[in-house]
Amino acid sequence: QSLAVAAQLALRRCVARPERAVCAGVTSSASRSREVNRVTTDDGVRLWTETGGSGPGMVLLHGGPGLWDYLGPLASSLEDTLTIVRYDQRGAGRSDHAGPYSLQRFVADCEAVRENSGFEDLVVAGHSWGAGLALLYALSHQERVRGVLYIAGVGFDWPAWKAEFHREQLSRLSEEEAARLAAFDARDSLGPDEERERARLRWVTDYRYRTVGEERVAEMLAAGFAVNHTSNQLLSHELEATTADEWYSRLAELHCPVLVVQGSADPRPLAAVDGMVEALPQCKRVILEGGHFPWVEDATTFHTTVRTWLREGLRLVRSVPDKAY
Repeated sequence: QSLAVAAQLALRRCVARPERAVCAGVTSSASRSREVNRVTTDDGVRLWTETGGSGPGMVLLHGGPGLWDYLGPLASSLEDTLTIVRYDQRGAGRSDHAGPYSLQRFVADCEAVRENSGFEDLVVAGHSWGAGLALLYALSHQERVRGVLYIAGVGFDWPAWKAEFHREQLSRLSEEEAARLAAFDARDSLGPDEERERARLRWVTDYRYRTVGEERVAEMLAAGFAVNHTSNQLLSHELEATTADEWYSRLAELHCPVLVVQGSADPRPLAAVDGMVEALPQCKRVILEGGHFPWVEDATTFHTTVRTWLREGLRLVRSVPDKAY
């Protein structure tokens, strides 16, 4: 598989000065090599990327904004049928911590990663904030996008649903935890350890089962990166400056297939994406058992759903044997 990845990358049209290193990635079935790269954008920002698998191309976008890539396990489970590129978005993780932090810039960064990968066309997939970014990329590059995999996004009318989300989030914490989170949120600045604890309190509520959440959040925090709050605030404000009706009007012009996957136990209201789903001309929506990370808590159904969509909805991949996740 590593030879296939290397051969494909060697054929790409470069927009970057790549600095490569091969690292080991572990999939659900076997060990595969992955290639780590640095893609330099047209404004000089270097983005950390990792590529694995073989077959048609997918760019996989993490959530946030202001976080780093955590989607390696999800990518591993699909790399027997797809070549998947993941990256840390600018300002986060192993990428350069530099702006500007704008929707247009983040779409351009995704295109730089796509071009560097050599994909003539692709599936663009994203989780949470990354799901919305995937749709924005598809709107700007319809000639390239064969389909959008939209995982646990929050739609384009989020201001109307924030309060309900925060109530549900707090209901999943103990009184003492909720009080600590409120105290953290009331302060202008926090130390590194306090930032980590605030993130832990917020993120454990994203899972159906607290034990699963504690384990996964510990893995996330072990990466040692800090949340880029500036990126988060600027991008969130820009998204919300456009009305939901304006977004829906734009989305009505997107004619590639879109698969929306949500978890029934996500603290974010599922109804927040109703208007988006109605606006998209070719949209299939599936609600699974699980929280904000449905591939973790309902893995078998998630992967069966995605593989069926890739095979039958996009006619993109060959039929492959079922396997356990």
